[in-house]
Amino acid sequence: HANIGEKSEGVLYCLDSQWDQAREHYTNPENFDYYCEISPDRITETERADIHKIDGMDPEMFQALLNRAKGVRNDPFDGMERILGEKLEADPIYKPGLTEFYYLTFYLESDDGAFVTFKGDKFFIIDGKMYFFRYYDGKEEMLHVIEVQEETAKYFIDLVYSLDSPYLQS
Repeated sequence: HANIGEKSEGVLYCLDSQWDQAREHYTNPENFDYYCEISPDRITETERADIHKIDGMDPEMFQALLNRAKGVRNDPFDGMERILGEKLEADPIYKPGLTEFYYLTFYLESDDGAFVTFKGDKFFIIDGKMYFFRYYDGKEEMLHVIEVQEETAKYFIDLVYSLDSPYLQS
């Protein structure tokens, strides 16, 4: 039928008689569940993934986190997005110098499972800072990253460390 807004970022096909009810449902943040996946793998939903449902997520903070990745992904099909990402890119981080780090994927899913946000944006925490992962240069063994703004980073760092994850045990 039509685009139903920023919560689903999708198109919903339905009968005209169902449109008002569907729009009301999918534009209401209370009809979505928030998740955080913690994993040593860059690919989501592997057998090593530790997935947590997040109750009480601040929808504005979630959107701020997604907005950090928007426009700076390492998208091979969008040259302008790649250029913008390169301009905003932080100093590369030498991966072998890191003891351990885990990829964090934050997403939301509608309560009926019909919509889910993109699961390709990866974040991680190193030395008390949160970064958006752009790409890994295997030859140089460098992570190319963009730092998440302080207020948003603090919210998500606190949230991640409040989770009972085997990966975050000291």
